[in-house]
Amino acid sequence: MPNQGDGEYRLSGNLGLSMIGVPVVAAAIISVLAVIYAYITVYSPIAGWISILFVAAFAFGVGASLSFAAHLSKCRNMSYAKMMGAIAAVFAIYTSWVAFEYVLLSRYSTDFDSSLVDIFMHPQVVWEIAQAIAVDGWYGIGSMQIAGMVLWVFWALEAAIVFTVTWLLAPSSLESSVFCENCGEWADEYEGCTRFELSDDTDDISRYHPQNLTLPLDIPPFAMLEKSGIRIDTWSCAKCSDLAAAQTHVVQYSIDKDGDLTEVDEPLSPIWLVPFGVVEALHAHRDVAFAAMEAEDEAAQLAQKMANRGLENEDVLLDDAVDDFGDDDD
Repeated sequence: MPNQGDGEYRLSGNLGLSMIGVPVVAAAIISVLAVIYAYITVYSPIAGWISILFVAAFAFGVGASLSFAAHLSKCRNMSYAKMMGAIAAVFAIYTSWVAFEYVLLSRYSTDFDSSLVDIFMHPQVVWEIAQAIAVDGWYGIGSMQIAGMVLWVFWALEAAIVFTVTWLLAPSSLESSVFCENCGEWADEYEGCTRFELSDDTDDISRYHPQNLTLPLDIPPFAMLEKSGIRIDTWSCAKCSDLAAAQTHVVQYSIDKDGDLTEVDEPLSPIWLVPFGVVEALHAHRDVAFAAMEAEDEAAQLAQKMANRGLENEDVLLDDAVDDFGDDDD
């Protein structure tokens, strides 16, 4: 499928190698994460509310693994990525239960001799063990033993976190990526390829929408933003000159109550396909500014060295004068 023409960039919907790559890569990573999560949960010296942090970390890891697998297998289908996110979330919840029960029983039961694979292959056994654990619970918060319905609510909350985070993160690597269908490769992204401050409040920011960027570029000089301004991100294929895209952001800075500088980033446009020459001009716009900044820094360093050398020469002359004065006294 050839690259699209001018206009908003949209993923082609092709699956790439994701029919095989996503399940295999994600299953391997999730299985490892589930075992690590189980050992941390069971052997953590601190039980209780802090377990939510462990759940969040596990959920993030599962979601990130899906996102990584989708990108690695060159999936360009958001619906498929979301569907796999839901399936992987269920797999992660079940696998984490298998690992949890295995680690817990291995630690506290003297006659337990089943393997992880044995437990995994018998969902009914997993469910029966969970019911048995819920009767008396296995940890407490302060003086309260967490068991029964309270424990089931906690487990339901954990499952909801894992499912939601995984489903949301699974397609995240595709949302801001551009793929060259001609070359079969992801395009190189340059976040903040160029940036500049707005001249005043009346500056028409719509002219910085990618569809309005034409050669020669008519944009203000590059500037590291310290107040409201424009940031333009670009994408281009490293193998050909047929694919280029850009996205414009309006960036605003403010001082919070603690005196720290905070940034608010709002996209002015979707990712938009543009002529390759526009992206090259945006890169040149940044490179010229960086070269000027480097020249200024080098000039300042040279001036400082000259000033230091001048001070050293003055010290030498002063020492010689003192020595001469001492010789005259003799």
